[in-house]
Amino acid sequence: MSKLIALVVAGTALLLAAAGGPTESGESAAPGSAGEVVERYIEAVGGRDAVEQLSTRTVTGLLVHDLSWHDPQVETLRFKCRAGSRDRYVVEMTGSRGTTREGFDGVSGWRVDSAGVLHAEPDAGRSKFGWYLNPHHVLRIAEYFPNPTLDSIHAVNGRPCYAVRNDRPVPYYTLYIDTADFLLRAIGWHHSIEDYREVDGVMLPHRIVCGRKGGSSTYVFETIEHNLPMGDEVFATPQD
Repeated sequence: MSKLIALVVAGTALLLAAAGGPTESGESAAPGSAGEVVERYIEAVGGRDAVEQLSTRTVTGLLVHDLSWHDPQVETLRFKCRAGSRDRYVVEMTGSRGTTREGFDGVSGWRVDSAGVLHAEPDAGRSKFGWYLNPHHVLRIAEYFPNPTLDSIHAVNGRPCYAVRNDRPVPYYTLYIDTADFLLRAIGWHHSIEDYREVDGVMLPHRIVCGRKGGSSTYVFETIEHNLPMGDEVFATPQD
């Protein structure tokens, strides 16, 4: 499958030129560091104060797999996700093969398959999807994507974006932030972030397309609610 990200500017020359100062029209200068880009992203989402008002996030929607090697090729699952600001989340997926649950309790990740078997998920703590769900996600970039640095400008689905690299692998975890509206458009070469809408004063994506070999998996968020009560038991690792 072709990559979602096509290079528009090779190197950093044009980015440095763009950061030289205000334009004749009075527009603010382009950011000159990853920290400035991230701060503009936080502002574009709604600002720190608005984000800090959110303590939990509940999302419902559909996950659509369209994979050439899958039987059937197109499969739709319904999901419900709940997350807290302390990196804890749980996701329930229901499809024709039954229901699976997975989550992260703040220390370790877990998954219960459709047969009811409990599995450990050691990489769940810093997953991209877990970051999307975190109600404070834009304020936690340095933890999920440590040591961000500003790279050259790239195009994401035809939109010029600042590429913010970090200590995690470039093909999968580089942040691509729109040069015009400063919203996040992709993470890595395979996660496209789309359909932003305002929810409780914060701009949130309602569609995430994950490119995969032979096709894609697409999350469609139908409802997003904040600050619903969630006790520790919601995120606890199930017992065998």
